[in-house]
Amino acid sequence: MRMGNLRLRFLVFLGVISSLAASASLVLAADTISLKVDATRTPQKILRVHLTMPVKAGPLTLYYPKWIPGEHGPDGPITSLAGLKFEGGGKPIPWKRDLLDAFTFHVEIPTGVAELDADYDYLEPQSGSATDKLLVLEWNEVALYPAGIPAEQLSYEAKLVMPEGWKFGTSLPVANQAGREVAFAPISLDMLVDSPVITGEYYRAIDLTPPGEPIHHEIDMVADSEAALNMSPEIQKQMTNLVAESGKLFGARHYRDYHFLFALSDHVAHFGLEHHESNDSRLPERTLISPDAGMALGGLLAHEFAHSWNGKFRRPADLTVAYYHEPMKTDLLWGYEGLTDFVGPLLAARSGLWTPEQYHQYLASIAAMLGPGRPGRTWRPLLDTAVAEAGFGFGAGNGYPSWRRGSDYYDEGDLLWLEVATIIHRETNG
Repeated sequence: MRMGNLRLRFLVFLGVISSLAASASLVLAADTISLKVDATRTPQKILRVHLTMPVKAGPLTLYYPKWIPGEHGPDGPITSLAGLKFEGGGKPIPWKRDLLDAFTFHVEIPTGVAELDADYDYLEPQSGSATDKLLVLEWNEVALYPAGIPAEQLSYEAKLVMPEGWKFGTSLPVANQAGREVAFAPISLDMLVDSPVITGEYYRAIDLTPPGEPIHHEIDMVADSEAALNMSPEIQKQMTNLVAESGKLFGARHYRDYHFLFALSDHVAHFGLEHHESNDSRLPERTLISPDAGMALGGLLAHEFAHSWNGKFRRPADLTVAYYHEPMKTDLLWGYEGLTDFVGPLLAARSGLWTPEQYHQYLASIAAMLGPGRPGRTWRPLLDTAVAEAGFGFGAGNGYPSWRRGSDYYDEGDLLWLEVATIIHRETNG
């Protein structure tokens, strides 16, 4: 009995300690973390970052975002973080990187220190998100955050200092702007990471709100030249149609407003990344002024726009993690990406960005690719291409794609959901 009582007291003691730790975390979570990004050296591909975080004395673990929503893998660009220094009470504080995880930093906060200051640089890759004329700022690339607190419970007050004369577009609410410095309203970390900013010397915003639509929609564009921003009236009309058709398809708006963030450059990485109230889409500089502009925009922007419903508003539970250090399980990407890859082209065709013939050719090309010419389907099921995404990344490997298979949950997902749609139409008589 005495051993049992001792064990009971020990468990109670552990419970008290855990409760105190949780309380300390909640106090920290209730405070606002300041994050200031100086982008005035964007032409040199350097972002200067200053972060101020309320702290208490004792050990503190900080994370650099690792598992990035929409990228489905642990590919946070930690190698671009440089010059890291911590300070508290006017004195330097040493730090140590975790021996088993390069995204984790350990700091011992001295007694009497109430705020931790961190200074560091983010070095843009050569083919990344910046040129001498523009920048796409993804906040996960420049943020540090305390361990053990869900991202939605952490409040950040972000500021951006732009090069002289640059303008910006974002879905983030603006608190105030003075010259080239803009301060955004305090927001949770998960929404900050989900709200990129584009800024550039050549910038243009176009209203895409359909008549009678109560929610504001716009496209914010930056480019390496002013001429590249010349969106034709026809494309503008089709993009407005895209917004209208999405409302008819999904039947609801779940965001405050929506911003298509569109970068046009030959010197940044070309891709699209979905966000809740915006998307980060990047294409070559002359895309808008080329004859096939509608095909390009319909193929990328419609997909990322559809993700706001499927992938953001509604998301598989295993891809919905509390913070960016928790691994994602990617087995349902055939629904997350496959369904979006079916809906995006459908919206592109309904809006006029694609012709009916282009849409039919798109589906036919996928069916042809996944036929006998794709022998990898004889050994590797569709589900495995999704499961392996977390480990391999998008289409990893450089040879024999038909035998190895890559991110086929996109293309094969198109045909899967086409079959689902066909069954629904047949069984409901249209």
